Amino acid sequence: MNGTLKIYNYEHKLFDTGVSLSEIKELTVHVISGDEIVDVTKVDGTVDTFDAARLSGDPRCIPFYDGNYEITKEQLSEWIKRTDSYDWDDLYE
Repeated sequence: MNGTLKIYNYEHKLFDTGVSLSEIKELTVHVISGDEIVDVTKVDGTVDTFDAARLSGDPRCIPFYDGNYEITKEQLSEWIKRTDSYDWDDLYE
């Protein structure tokens, strides 16, 4: 899979993590106040965490827990088509 992992902040803006999609084994996605925080497990077993609020330079004022979910390598090609941080529940309908 080509490209890099991009995550959304609460304003529906994408931020590039720099992680190649081909390196990803699975994702654990937490949505806090509309910002995605993603734990990326790579195929080599390492785990990196990316927070859209930190990547945007706009710190989160109040942490409202919106939910979390996991994305497998097989689901990744569909997940990257989402349009904002709340577009994930369609994966489980």
